[in-house]
Amino acid sequence: KISEFFGVYATTAPKALHEVAFLVDNTISMKQEQKKYKNAIGAFAERIIKSGGRIALYEFGDLAQNVKTLERCGFGCEVDEFKREYNYIDANRGGDDPESALSGLMTTMNSLKWTNGATKSIVLLTDAGYHDPDFDGVTLDDVVERSPQIDPVNVYIIDTSSETDVYSEL
Repeated sequence: KISEFFGVYATTAPKALHEVAFLVDNTISMKQEQKKYKNAIGAFAERIIKSGGRIALYEFGDLAQNVKTLERCGFGCEVDEFKREYNYIDANRGGDDPESALSGLMTTMNSLKWTNGATKSIVLLTDAGYHDPDFDGVTLDDVVERSPQIDPVNVYIIDTSSETDVYSEL
């Protein structure tokens, strides 16, 4: 459960600088999930900031529907801005079941100015699998190769569907 993840993580997180980017699926099937996890994600973001870390928020959809990854707030955004931007994510798009999570992960990793030596994480919140390759050509191998190049970026998947095996390779 996502609330268990955030609760356990918040109490066991190292005291070193932690940078966390949240990457949220904005397809229509996520409308209720976004509402359901709003408070847990906001509280987690607040804990990261209070411990001296940095947060960012991105949303992604499905490139098949021409929905590109969008930065809502980059590192340096404050908790109030983060929560406001999370509320602006409009889960009204979608098409086929797999989404453009790989493209979203690559865009998020490449767009942020990560701090050397910080613990780096992306928390991906979705309810669907991913296209491999994605419509922009990004593959699972590309994402796996890019992560350690950034010291690495750890990816945590919160998959609210019953298809959690889809993300086991990632």
